Amino acid sequence: MVAAAAKEGDAGVALAAQGATAVFRVDELLNRQRTQAINALPGHLTEFGLVVARGAANVAGLDVLISDPENGLPKQAVTPLQVLADAIASSDAEIATLDTGIRLRAKENEVARRLMPIPGIGPLIATAVAVLTPPPTC
Repeated sequence: MVAAAAKEGDAGVALAAQGATAVFRVDELLNRQRTQAINALPGHLTEFGLVVARGAANVAGLDVLISDPENGLPKQAVTPLQVLADAIASSDAEIATLDTGIRLRAKENEVARRLMPIPGIGPLIATAVAVLTPPPTC
């Protein structure tokens, strides 16, 4: 009976760890997709003769450029480019939501709190280590 209860508890712990892992995987996926969209948008604009600065810092300016009726873009290109710009904004909001949850988890987890003062270890890495590393056994 005790062994069955222990195995049942282990399964619960394993499911909780898998759930926590999902946050990191989804966050990573959204960051990759956001980076791809940020890199693609200036390339598409260049095809229409608009040479713009690349990088995440310039995305807001590209959104304004796409919505400008005097931008010289063909009307058929404006909608797909706006979809790409909107996808970047949506990814930003979703990533911010996930990152907020990770920061809250880091504050609630004792192991993560102890790791965060180490230089180079922030809430994301501290929470990942706390959740994914098995507890020490003596």
